[in-house]
Amino acid sequence: MALARSTPAEIQKDATDGVRRPGRPRGASLGIVLGVALGLGLVALSVKVLVGYGWGLFLGVPFLTGFVASWFLNSATLHSRWDTIKVSMLTTVLIGLALLGFRYEGLFCLLMALPLALPFSIAGGLVARQILGSHNGTSTPPAFAAGLVILPLMMFAEHAANLEPPVFSVTTSITIDAPVSVVWKNVVAFPPLAAPEEWLFRAGVAYPTAAQIVGSGPGAVRYCRFSTGDFVEPITAWDENRLLAFDVSAQPQAMRELSPWKIVPPHLERNYMSSRRGEFRLVALSDRRTLLEGTTWYQNYFWPQAYWREWSDGIVHQIHLRVLRHVKQQAEAR
Repeated sequence: MALARSTPAEIQKDATDGVRRPGRPRGASLGIVLGVALGLGLVALSVKVLVGYGWGLFLGVPFLTGFVASWFLNSATLHSRWDTIKVSMLTTVLIGLALLGFRYEGLFCLLMALPLALPFSIAGGLVARQILGSHNGTSTPPAFAAGLVILPLMMFAEHAANLEPPVFSVTTSITIDAPVSVVWKNVVAFPPLAAPEEWLFRAGVAYPTAAQIVGSGPGAVRYCRFSTGDFVEPITAWDENRLLAFDVSAQPQAMRELSPWKIVPPHLERNYMSSRRGEFRLVALSDRRTLLEGTTWYQNYFWPQAYWREWSDGIVHQIHLRVLRHVKQQAEAR
């Protein structure tokens, strides 16, 4: 990585880079190493000790590690904003690679977190640069120390709060050219599905493979087989040709991590994306056309919720589509 530095004899000031001072050539490397080490320690605290996937992990860790890397980069020589951004981003990427290599997390989950982490690592780096620039190179240990203390306290506060996420719902619908009675039979139980072609499922996200029901009416139990195991779904409403509703009493892991090793991070072991209940609703549009709706209610124990809900809603929608399209194919073939 080429980092812009001034010569020892130069003191420059411009609108882009601010004040430049003589610096240590190893500042960037030291900052990156310390940032990565600090990041791994904080991830271990959040994931292994506190078992939390919240604001502190996804926003605080990248911000602080970008801050630390930038601090050592700019402590003696105020580098350009672009140099600061590169060092901050590289620190976050190296933390992700280390987590993959140390079997902490899988590639797919790390890639999902990256769009959230990178902007905050950049922000942390630019804040550190701004602090150092405004003090013209004088040491400001209180600001550095405060960053190291506040984040662990934030993680412990999140753990103590034990926040319960809201229950979200996702509804997906499809129109089927078959009588409602035929569609109903394929909703209650359907034969095995073909292997998935969607990249999401090929990347490891669990997908439905078959379904069967034991019994009839409320109290019956539906087993929806996924690539990672069975959903156990006690039937709560059985209105033939209209509504099939169920709770979820047991569920398998949400995915198989994309990793060179077989790993089960805490968020998979404890089902941090948990289905609560679901239903299929059928509406007869005509004698030979049916509207089929599938709805899932679930909780997502990742914060910030606004970001992670985009992922979880999309995953649930793709699972719905896989089932509904299969039901449509089976019903229209009769």
